[in-house]
Amino acid sequence: MQESAFETLGLMIDCSRNAVMKPEAVRFLIDRMEQMGYNTLMLYTEDTYEVENQPYFGHLRGRYSADELRALDDYAAAHHVTLIPCVQTLAHLNALMRWPQYSEIRDCADILCVGEEKVYDLIRDLFSTLSKCFRSKLIHVGMDEAGMLGRGRYFDRNGAQPRMEILLAHLRRVAQIADEFGFSLLMWHDMFFKIADEGKVDFEALQIPRNIRLVYWNYYCGSQGPYDGGIEKSQQIQPDVWFAGGIWTWTGFAPHLTHSLNVSEPAVRSCLEHGVKHVIFTLWGDNGGECSRFSVLPGMYAAAEFARGNFDRAQIKAGFRDLFGVDWDDFALLELPETRNTAMRVNNPDKYMLYNDCLLGCMDGKAYPGDAAAYARCAARLRAVRVAAPYAVLFESMAALCDVLAVKYDIGVRTREAYRTSKDALRALLPDYDELLARLQVFYDAYERQWMAENKPHGFDVQDLRLGGLMQRVRHAKRVLERYLADETDRIEELEAPVLEVNGRVEEPEIEPFSYNAWSSTATSNCI
Repeated sequence: MQESAFETLGLMIDCSRNAVMKPEAVRFLIDRMEQMGYNTLMLYTEDTYEVENQPYFGHLRGRYSADELRALDDYAAAHHVTLIPCVQTLAHLNALMRWPQYSEIRDCADILCVGEEKVYDLIRDLFSTLSKCFRSKLIHVGMDEAGMLGRGRYFDRNGAQPRMEILLAHLRRVAQIADEFGFSLLMWHDMFFKIADEGKVDFEALQIPRNIRLVYWNYYCGSQGPYDGGIEKSQQIQPDVWFAGGIWTWTGFAPHLTHSLNVSEPAVRSCLEHGVKHVIFTLWGDNGGECSRFSVLPGMYAAAEFARGNFDRAQIKAGFRDLFGVDWDDFALLELPETRNTAMRVNNPDKYMLYNDCLLGCMDGKAYPGDAAAYARCAARLRAVRVAAPYAVLFESMAALCDVLAVKYDIGVRTREAYRTSKDALRALLPDYDELLARLQVFYDAYERQWMAENKPHGFDVQDLRLGGLMQRVRHAKRVLERYLADETDRIEELEAPVLEVNGRVEEPEIEPFSYNAWSSTATSNCI
């Protein structure tokens, strides 16, 4: 196998959005990484790891124990993969903030209060624990997307201060603590540019601590230009910039393989041209971590081939089959190619039309005629694929989801139309509600098997609440229809309301699918 052009070629797996990957699944992933030529793995853990002196850190979240991390580090090293901790030391700590013990160190939202000594006591505990679990002397400390930095408790204590100075002061303290343990640090790049937009910043004059390296992240662009510009701007701050791309697993149940390839190829080309030496590909799990990481195995393989300078898609597909014994095009069915999930921009109707309420119908304006039948075709194609364990469960659960969507996708639209037509038309829909409940149970069972094969059980409580709530709402909707049909009520108030386009385009509604990955505001317009 040809060597990668990069010193570091890695994956980052999100283990913070409920789906904490089981140690045995991590080991299986490491085996596959070794086959593909990856040499680095990051487990993104905001609070999902054990920390000494911090009993509430990751409590009830499926956190990795110190023993689990040490064992994984040993296993990775034996397979020529470096395990690098990927944590947070500024923001993205919303799960931690639910505990009163951490209220005093909160600035606002999910952000730590810079300058509060208890913050640095916590960070010292983090580094002390990590130093005993990992061989690597490199830690990714996050520090991204802290948009409200300095605007909460910090502001109350210190008044308005230049936010670049706040960020740099925190960086210096974190870097100093890291130095005590012999660590070098990686951090996401975006806060420098977010703050720079507030005024003129001389990037070359920024005094970044010597033991910190920037990671420029971009998962979105289908052409090379934006990557070129982002890398060049980041290199103004620090020449030895890392790059993080994305293999898309974070907008619902279905992966976005086509989009992943379309954004990864120009990103890798840009890295090659700009002398970037360290490249990782992220697999995030936003809003619940529903998507299996193994569903994008072809995307992992393709990204590794890109890193070797191989951009021939036909050759990549053939190599994937030779290595894994599974046809690429069969695996690609998991992204539901019969539907419009796979447009150039990422769309996820597999999630928002699943949770769209049968009566309230926040998303009914996005129901495209014919898409329900497309999900039925997808289900048939997925069910026809013959793959062995451990991949078979991916096809089972996704086929079951498509079976659900073949009924569920437009049931709200059809119910509203029938309500306005006649009671006979409405009565004719009642069997669809029974069928939907039966299919939801099949999907739930298959999805539970998929989750438990890959993840710790913690976090599945959220899937129980979401899918269980959906099933109960379907039962309730059917009872509402039955009461109306029995003349126990003279109207159905929910169906009297007009359908408004969710994007707010009342005058020019846009029926095209879009990306909407928030369960709470998909399932209801009310407060959760």
